[in-house]
Amino acid sequence: MLIDAPSPTRTPLRAAIPLLYTVMLFVLFRSAIVFPQGNPGTDFTPIWTAANKYVSGEPVFDSDYTVDMPHYLYTPAGTVLIAPVAIFGSQEVARAVMAAMGALCIIAAIALAVRMVRPQWFHIVFPLAVSFFFITPEPVRSTLALTNINGFLLLLQVLFIWLSLRLREQKAGWLNQFTRPEAWAAGVIAGVALSIKPQFAVLFIVSLAYWQVAVVVVAALVAAALFAVGWFTIAEPELFFTNLVPYLSEPRPRFNGSVSGLGIVLQWPGALVTVLTLFVIATALGAVAAMWRWKDTDPVLFTFVATGVCFAGGFMASGLMQNYYSIWIIPLALTIVGRQSPMRWPITVLILLCMYAHWVWPETGRKTVDVALAYIPSFMFIALPVAVGAWALANRPSEEQQVEAPDNATEANSVHSS
Repeated sequence: MLIDAPSPTRTPLRAAIPLLYTVMLFVLFRSAIVFPQGNPGTDFTPIWTAANKYVSGEPVFDSDYTVDMPHYLYTPAGTVLIAPVAIFGSQEVARAVMAAMGALCIIAAIALAVRMVRPQWFHIVFPLAVSFFFITPEPVRSTLALTNINGFLLLLQVLFIWLSLRLREQKAGWLNQFTRPEAWAAGVIAGVALSIKPQFAVLFIVSLAYWQVAVVVVAALVAAALFAVGWFTIAEPELFFTNLVPYLSEPRPRFNGSVSGLGIVLQWPGALVTVLTLFVIATALGAVAAMWRWKDTDPVLFTFVATGVCFAGGFMASGLMQNYYSIWIIPLALTIVGRQSPMRWPITVLILLCMYAHWVWPETGRKTVDVALAYIPSFMFIALPVAVGAWALANRPSEEQQVEAPDNATEANSVHSS
């Protein structure tokens, strides 16, 4: 009698894959469908209002910005891009569609990022990553509950990096880059992202690292074209500069975790705010410089980490930072499954957990302490570039050491034997 040998591919780890996807579906149902329906979607209301004003020819930037309420904060270019939400018959339908599309964009971004970091482990890492990011209070669940466009921007971020790295593989000179479709696609994506949030200029750290001039040129042209379209099609566009820009130039006193926002809440002197602002900029740039050695040896690690720390430093140095901005640090967090990453350091793991857990601390009765505890995620945005820079300096590869992507066969064997 012949006895069939057990299949080498049916390891306990692979057998758990269906369970992982089942858990992921339950988490998605609760976080992407049930949870948003029980929340007001306060970020979506100004988007809906602005889109309808735009298509009906009414002024978009005529709000009373002295009133403390959610305001529409996008440029004329961004208004052109969000205007299609007005085609839906009601705000409820439009919000449901936007929340669903935002969830799909976040899932797609995580899937692509996981493929880039560890393709052979995709069916294990992907459901675990989706479950984790959709079940934690920040940033995905709040993004969907408030119903903003951050999920779309996350997908644009990951697509931009993927296209930039594909362009890098072509080894084309800066002039020949204009003949490559990857350069045009990456430039269009960056131009769209810039038009919605100017802070997405930090993506150009990737273009600088690989000297992708064509990407920057195309992005600038796209952003300028979209701004021109918005300027000439919006009623009373000058209100953007007379009403909205002055409001954006002043830090918001509430729901603002940037250095300037913390300065208002904690009553820091102006000198301390200035010093801390310069500090977060310097540490973010220092972390990128410390990671520079990985630019060619592990480009996925470098680009995910560099953009992550630049987002952290950039938002803290700007006039507004909210906890769900940590959504653009998800690619950095996913590098934990790579062969090496600053995210494998316990300190950075703790920093990310403090960002995403959004713990509610018990009242101490001391206002300063209670406020400081409430703003712990903001302090983690300051700590992240510092920790990444320290890790990079402590783990710098030698000149001869090459940190290349693992061989597919070797990686697959490691999955089978786990």
